[in-house]
Amino acid sequence: MRCIIMMLGRLLRVLPHPLFASLGCAIGWCLQHVIRFRRTVILTQMQWVFGHADGTRDTATLLRQHYRHLGLLLIEILQLPGISQRRIADRGTIHGLDNIERATAAGKGALLLTGHIGSWELGGAICAAAGYKLNAIGKEMKSGPGNVMIQLMRDDNGIHTITRRNSMKEILSTLKRNEAIIVMLDQNMTSKEGVFVDFFGMPACTMPALAVLAAKSEATILPVCTFRDPCDSRRHHLVVREPVSLESPHRRSMDNIIHNTSRFTKILESMILEHPEQWLWIHKRWKTRPRGETVPAIPY
Repeated sequence: MRCIIMMLGRLLRVLPHPLFASLGCAIGWCLQHVIRFRRTVILTQMQWVFGHADGTRDTATLLRQHYRHLGLLLIEILQLPGISQRRIADRGTIHGLDNIERATAAGKGALLLTGHIGSWELGGAICAAAGYKLNAIGKEMKSGPGNVMIQLMRDDNGIHTITRRNSMKEILSTLKRNEAIIVMLDQNMTSKEGVFVDFFGMPACTMPALAVLAAKSEATILPVCTFRDPCDSRRHHLVVREPVSLESPHRRSMDNIIHNTSRFTKILESMILEHPEQWLWIHKRWKTRPRGETVPAIPY
């Protein structure tokens, strides 16, 4: 399996730019019109967000742009195994390096607030290729090929994967070494794992780990996002925003965790709204519902 993935990546990396863009568009068109991959989920969520949070968007155009992005994203993910550090560095530009340097100087590590926006795996690899120690919190893959792909995409490109279950000790040790940890805040959690905060006008069950880890470690919180260049679909911009401080307006620690998780989610919203076609709309973000809700706004 490893050899097959490596060979496929090598073949895709030699694609000239016009063919890369055309192939991405063709894959996206097939996903939308032939396979109709999660089309109902994508469109329903888009209609909710842009009917409530931002009514100025044309969802039909956004739908087409998103599928094009998915086609390009699939190629880029398959290109990552075996890619050289030079090739990775050539694919993107990091903005906000001064924010990274200040976090490094603080000496307590960094928690990178982000989501599945743009080509996030490539964005992480670009940051690692620039010499920054990166770690990603994630679930353990159930399939062998999935674990192989994660190793080839992340570990082989300088991003250490921390398995989410029972990981607190390893995470805190990593932050003490002044390294950075990527925290994806846009995934649906079960009611036992998450807390409900507003996300585009509807309660969404959200992982509170970022607020918990920041309180325990005093690590710097840096909002980070990767966007595809509008003029060159092969190039990307990794944007590192200014640090975000924790707030403690409540007596109870859980209330403060929910308060800060809500603030972080609003930051994530703002990043998504900058390039909404590049968020991963195929994920059922509002699937878990609060206890007592009788009719969900989005019928999955």
